[in-house]
Amino acid sequence: MKLGRWVVGGAALAAVLAVVAPARADSGAGVSDVLGHQGRWITDAQGRRVIPHGFNMVAKAPPYDPARLGFGEKDAAFLAEHGFTAVRLGVVLSGLEPSPGEFDDRYLASIEKTVDVLGKHGIRTLLTFPQDLLSTKFRGTGYPDWMIRTDGIPVDFLNHDTFQNLLSNPALQRAEDNFWNNAPVAGKGLQDWYAEAWTHVAKRFRGNPAVLGYDLWNEPWPGSAWPSCLPPFGCGDFDGKKLAPFFTKMIRAIRTVDPGHLAFYEPNLLATVGSPINLGRPGDARSGLSFHAYCVDLSGKETPDWMYRICDGVQKTVFDQAAAQADRTGDALLLSEFGATKNPDEMSYVVRLADERRVPWLEWTYCRCGDPTDGGTVEGLVYDLTKPRSGANVNTAALNVLDEPYPQVVAGTPKSYGYDPDANIFTLTYTPSGGGDTLVYTSPLHHPRGYRVAVRGATVVSAPDAPVLRLRAAPGATEVGVSVSG
Repeated sequence: MKLGRWVVGGAALAAVLAVVAPARADSGAGVSDVLGHQGRWITDAQGRRVIPHGFNMVAKAPPYDPARLGFGEKDAAFLAEHGFTAVRLGVVLSGLEPSPGEFDDRYLASIEKTVDVLGKHGIRTLLTFPQDLLSTKFRGTGYPDWMIRTDGIPVDFLNHDTFQNLLSNPALQRAEDNFWNNAPVAGKGLQDWYAEAWTHVAKRFRGNPAVLGYDLWNEPWPGSAWPSCLPPFGCGDFDGKKLAPFFTKMIRAIRTVDPGHLAFYEPNLLATVGSPINLGRPGDARSGLSFHAYCVDLSGKETPDWMYRICDGVQKTVFDQAAAQADRTGDALLLSEFGATKNPDEMSYVVRLADERRVPWLEWTYCRCGDPTDGGTVEGLVYDLTKPRSGANVNTAALNVLDEPYPQVVAGTPKSYGYDPDANIFTLTYTPSGGGDTLVYTSPLHHPRGYRVAVRGATVVSAPDAPVLRLRAAPGATEVGVSVSG
């Protein structure tokens, strides 16, 4: 996502995988099990560590439906061809529940069809209720007008700078405060309406293996309490008394209809600039932390390179805070947004940082597609979903960074992994455990003439130069190491 000045597989692949891989959670082979987690690691039914890489895809303008923009089979094939295994897909509440208690199930059916199309290509979907500035009332997107209670304060958008409106728009702050206080609207508390919406969605997707999980609220903003949430201390009061109980309430509501899928909570938005996460343990045994890492630009222009260099320390702090929350709670860990920039060096920096910290990631965004809150930034992997996914319609600079070798599934616990784009070498070490094979996406984009493999503690059981390298640990091996080079 970009908040104004916040810089906040093809047929050949399928044919190869049909030979070397069973139809399980392998790239290009469909999905067949609901994911869980072991501590910070997302896991499949065999206990293997699953490390998603992928994108966000949100249709932020009416009718809020990615399929109506053209997102579908061609995109699923394109994503799978380039090794991506997850999409964070927006279910916009304005489209889902335009009137209190009245759900548009035709809209939800279209979302479900998109989820299933992605799943057929081995891509799991993280469903989220997106919001930026709460709603169209504030020139944002997200929630229907009937959910916006300003108590008579005029809705005046101060200027086109989204960040300034978060800080100082009184109507927006009152609407935020009313939500966190569960103020009544149409005879029911706002959070109670929200819980019913999540329950409606979760009931439909219960047991669907193509769903990675539910991301419950995008970038919570503390409303008028925001000054108390600044780094370095953060806001224990808002996080502990407002935000954490809200997430607990949402998860409990979802569990009444769906006990299986992972439910992800998010820290308040100021955690993106390094504020501590003071949420305690808001989840349950199948919960995760979804966090974002962005560079903030207060210059009023496209972020210059020197600003990104300043941001490096902040982004490391963001990763540290997220990891600390996962360590405290035992919850799964997922970087669900970064990027939103035309600067490939910034993307590369965050990708390298995430891989170094062994954190799965989803970049913002697959397609900008008329985003009303993008502030004019050139972002997105594919620019126009009505055109072929090739040539000038693809952001090749971004693709060269984001299509990288990485471990999609690890039969054990990764100790380290990463790709050196200058040397064109990928390395992985892990402690093997359990059953099944380890799957490494080798990135044909970076190895167009094939690759060389050096391995210890395991045997390569895939075909030579297969897009997905399959490793089987040797009996008694205590560590597996592999390198892939061009």
